[in-house]
Parts: sequence; structure tokens; C-alpha cells
Amino acid sequence: MDFVYDLLVLLHLLGMAGILAGVVTYFVAGSRTGLGITTYSGGLQLLTGLALVGIASADLVDTPVNNVKIAVKLVIALGVFVHALVLWRRTEIRRQGVYVVGGLAVANVVIAVLW
Repeated sequence: MDFVYDLLVLLHLLGMAGILAGVVTYFVAGSRTGLGITTYSGGLQLLTGLALVGIASADLVDTPVNNVKIAVKLVIALGVFVHALVLWRRTEIRRQGVYVVGGLAVANVVIAVLW
């Protein structure tokens, strides 16, 4: 089960990289494609995060679960995903919204590392 857990961690990190890459792509190229990348990567982060918590909570790996930290990260991840989805669906996109998505993604990484 450790291999599956490590694979999920890898996918989770790739999701985080995809969110930030989508934000950068939007600002550099000015393309809506960046928001699509951000939306799908946010979904990947949510799914892999939930799977990681499920595996750790079931004591299938030797990783402790901090439920308060997980709850905070889940709320932020939902904010990233929903906000990116709303931006992707709109016809007119405000740059501040993309800043919010990128800022929330970075905040989630900071919480994951420093908490």
C-alpha cells in the first residue's frame, strides 16, 4: 500500500504544479487554456488529497493524520477548484480572480509544509 500512497503523493504534487502552471500560462500567454489547466489540476488535487487522507485514516500507511490541518486544506482546495471553475466558465475574466487562485494554491502549499 506504500507504493499506492507514494503514487498518490506524486499525483497530488503534480496537481499543485499544474495549478501554478495554469496561472502562469494565463498571465504569460493571456490564454483561457491556463484556466482549464488550473481547473483540472485543482480537481486532481481534491481527488488525490481525499484518497491520501482515506488511506492514512485507515491506518494502511504509517502516516499520522491531523484532521484540523486536513479540514483547513480541504476548504482552501475547494476554494481553488471552485474559483478556477467559475473563472474558466466566465466570458470576461478579471486578473484579480486569477491572483486569488494562485494565492490560495500557494497558501495551501505553505500550510502543508509548515504546519
